[in-house]
Amino acid sequence: MKLSVLGGGGVRIPTFVRALLASRPGAFDEICLFEPDATRRATTARLAAEVAGVLGQPGVVTVTADAAEAFTGADYIFSAIRVGGDRGRVIDEQVALRRGIVGQETTGPGGCAMALRTIPVPSAPKAKYDPSASATRLRGRSRASRPSPERAARRPPAEVRQAGSWQATAA
Repeated sequence: MKLSVLGGGGVRIPTFVRALLASRPGAFDEICLFEPDATRRATTARLAAEVAGVLGQPGVVTVTADAAEAFTGADYIFSAIRVGGDRGRVIDEQVALRRGIVGQETTGPGGCAMALRTIPVPSAPKAKYDPSASATRLRGRSRASRPSPERAARRPPAEVRQAGSWQATAA
């Protein structure tokens, strides 16, 4: 099975590769990291390939700047890019903040704006190189989406939260 990663030189990719290979050894014949930026290919993506070797799976991770090589024959296309870059993130969050809303990029309006820009992107290589591939996207998880165990234990039961009465008294 082949997994192709769009944005394979991203800072989280070595950790992603380690988690994937450690939890599912042998599940992938190839994890192809597509990264057009030469510096990222030579650093972060190369590190991800070395992680695979340390985990006893040398050669499973490949790195390329050639889209045809990366996406042809892919069973899965995983998008790890930020369309619009850091500047896009700042704009997304500031627009929400100007309206008095937390702009948080993973769960708030900033995340919605990022999704609207990002969702179409993995579809392009999927359609061009392998329409049968399944596409998905890497996203971070904020504290808001996963409270600490201590905080979760203090949270009122669902029926109280639904009534709305807990908000005025919760610490």
